[in-house]
Amino acid sequence: MAVRTRTAKSAQVDRRIARRDDVLVLAFAAVALAGVLIHDRVDMPATPLLSVTNMFPTAVYLGLGLLGFVPRARAASSWLLLIWAWILVVASLIGLIPQSNAVSAPQNPNVHYVFHIIYAACQLPLVVALVLRLNRDASAVTTSR
Repeated sequence: MAVRTRTAKSAQVDRRIARRDDVLVLAFAAVALAGVLIHDRVDMPATPLLSVTNMFPTAVYLGLGLLGFVPRARAASSWLLLIWAWILVVASLIGLIPQSNAVSAPQNPNVHYVFHIIYAACQLPLVVALVLRLNRDASAVTTSR
């Protein structure tokens, strides 16, 4: 049985792949954040852009996305960002439930539903990228080198 040793070149390739994944996740986090902000802008047009409603998701996406660049915090930030994205996917799908009897029913429900679909669709690339990143990181740890 041959033992594969890790060379400096393979370590450099691994770092390059990790950096590419980090940039990709940060870009998808920006897309997911854009989906949230667009939905909030249409749903609550009177809310200022620098309100807590908009700043909290911005801080979560950017904070966890940037934390992914720190090697020791990469797995934790990936898991937290994945959980956050799934919560927002579920929340956007719950928003698709007809609200005709609700007190705060939207004035134009069709527009509301379209923006909830956009809201959910913007989260999906981030979810896929994070699942692939976590899978790649886990397989790198569990395979023999």
